[in-house]
Amino acid sequence: MSANFCTSCGLRIGGETRFCPGCGKPIGGNSVGALIQALRSGDSESSRRAARRAGEEHCEAVVPDLIELLYRKDKAVIAAAARALGDIGDLRAIQHLEECAYAQEFAGGIPGFDTFTEDGGIVEVAEEDASMEKALREAEEKLWKRPGAGPYGDQLGKIRM
Repeated sequence: MSANFCTSCGLRIGGETRFCPGCGKPIGGNSVGALIQALRSGDSESSRRAARRAGEEHCEAVVPDLIELLYRKDKAVIAAAARALGDIGDLRAIQHLEECAYAQEFAGGIPGFDTFTEDGGIVEVAEEDASMEKALREAEEKLWKRPGAGPYGDQLGKIRM
């Protein structure tokens, strides 16, 4: 039995529903295609909801689209995509999660460490940065613990970024 999703906001909906209870838009798409459309929408809220649904449903068909979300600028979208990838457990995401976490460390302050400005002030780490960092690390840990993750570690040279 496949789940159906609103093409506008990514909310999971029942089979006989004509309008999305989340956003009120008419329902006309089918399950995975609608979820992919919501992930690709460009709207942060729709992408976050769709990512959350994909993780809850363990929808492996959308893994490439979730990986694409890791490269967006919206940290809440990145966090939602990371959580979904960790929940789905597809090992193809390991390298992308590692790359994203590594890149984010240099984009601003690193949670747990003091980063200083040129004039000696401390850069405060925003809550959304810390939440995103936590989601990335938790997703990585879930995937590294999965059976079959070893060859990915060998491929990456066992370098944990």
